[in-house]
Amino acid sequence: MTTESIIKDVQSLAVSSGIVELYELQVTESPDTYLYFTNMYYDASSSTKITMRDRDGTDVRTYEPIPASLAGLKFAAGGPMPQPKLQIANVLKTGAASIQGALDDATFEDILGMKFYRRRTLKKYLYNVDTSSDPAVEFPSDMYYLDRIESETPEAVTFVLTSPFDLSGVTLPRRAIIGNMCPWEYQGAGNHLDVWERKGGCTWNNESKIRVDGVEYRAFVNSEDEYVVPSSTSFTTDPGSGTRTLDLYYKTTTTSLTKVAAGGSQTSGGTVTQYWQAAASATSVPADNSSDWDRVRVYSAYSMANAINVYLESKHNSYVLDGSIESISISNGGSNYTSAPTVTIDAPDIGTTNGVQATGTAIISDGSVTAISIDNVGHGYVAGETVAVSFSGGGGSGAAATNPTVVTRLWQARKESQSGTTNRVQPGFNSYWSRGDICGKRVTSCKKRFGFNPIATLAYDGQSANFTAGKQLTGGTSKATATIVTDSDSGSTGTLTLSNISGVFENNETITDDNSSPGSATVNGTLGGAVNSRGKTTLRTLDSGTGLPHGGFPTARRMGR
Repeated sequence: MTTESIIKDVQSLAVSSGIVELYELQVTESPDTYLYFTNMYYDASSSTKITMRDRDGTDVRTYEPIPASLAGLKFAAGGPMPQPKLQIANVLKTGAASIQGALDDATFEDILGMKFYRRRTLKKYLYNVDTSSDPAVEFPSDMYYLDRIESETPEAVTFVLTSPFDLSGVTLPRRAIIGNMCPWEYQGAGNHLDVWERKGGCTWNNESKIRVDGVEYRAFVNSEDEYVVPSSTSFTTDPGSGTRTLDLYYKTTTTSLTKVAAGGSQTSGGTVTQYWQAAASATSVPADNSSDWDRVRVYSAYSMANAINVYLESKHNSYVLDGSIESISISNGGSNYTSAPTVTIDAPDIGTTNGVQATGTAIISDGSVTAISIDNVGHGYVAGETVAVSFSGGGGSGAAATNPTVVTRLWQARKESQSGTTNRVQPGFNSYWSRGDICGKRVTSCKKRFGFNPIATLAYDGQSANFTAGKQLTGGTSKATATIVTDSDSGSTGTLTLSNISGVFENNETITDDNSSPGSATVNGTLGGAVNSRGKTTLRTLDSGTGLPHGGFPTARRMGR
């Protein structure tokens, strides 16, 4: 931002141009999108809209004329932080020139916590007048967060704004710490972000990936600090009595839930399966208030063929893992393009009946394709699947792209049962869905993630002696170790369920346990045979030497590696 010119203007005896206010309201975080608006036209007689270069100078934005007012701005050396009020006309319901049109299916409540910028410049520095200004010439911008809705009428909606310094009782020069509550933005400092985008201290991966002894796992945890595991996980029907096996998974049923159908009508939920993990050698019946049991949730891969269940008891709503196209890199720009070629992105492997095909637009410069702008991220893609990208038309040839980057995220349904294409709203930041992996902002939330201890299965063949549950398994070549939880023995072949895994078992190596009569077999699988990972109630060995990743809990220590 260039301020030298505008400072000279306002210090002169007579300002030669009027001041213009521009507003930018964040409406979604992923992708990061804004509603650009102002309360005036550049030229009202011709309905010419105001244009202005971005705050970072990248793009030129058109500011929609929407009746709006901003009141309560003040700047003082002492006293409480100001809480300005932003009032926006609510009459227009559709189209880009309205707040409702920008929100799409979302509600005003969905954008609470989003950013709001006020920009000010002189009229003579607008892009309408001076296209050479790069970066934009303007006063320092003001940034606030949408704190709450003060009022909503058919005519207007009024938001109360709050300063970034006024969140959660933060004070300067020192901040207030809320006991046992994490002060950092979830995933705000993960490796998925560029260095200049990182904030706070939460380093948890954006896709909830964690590496344990060289093996990558997905550890999903919801806001209640419950692990969310694949629906393919093996669950044993709880016998109702007897001793259950520590760390294994059990299931029960209930008929006490109320299902919310499309349109909001309520019916009996029927028989609903509940999922549990034994936190001890339990003899009690699975229950939420029992220290012997931890409730877990299950997710399935997103497909429009699968019903989405929503209950009045919202904790039981369906979880899905959905993959979308995040970016596509150009491997060869080609040549002689006179217009943007048509981009075709393969549909997901589940097809367009059960998934949504991504779309994009080619960007050209000097006759070559330089980038692809993703118009529709698509749904139902799986990380690692081959997705072909082709170009046609545009007068040129030779453009090629790499395999798109697929990002998979966990979502939980929020609103109405959905089956097939009936009332179907795709997973995303809207009123029908919310992120399924949400931090509870507690010490236990950090423990569940960074203390993740996987349980995996390991297939074997060539068995010469039976394995014993509870004994330590050792790889003859890799020297990897694990505790045997169960052995699904089919004679010379079988599958071990393992916990407390250290190291990586190698395919075709000999594995033995430490029983007095050692079990023995040969590993039959790739990547150590870890075909299914699950969250465990106990933590891996803690590093007592350093603080938690976010650094916000007094006396707390880092959980795991």
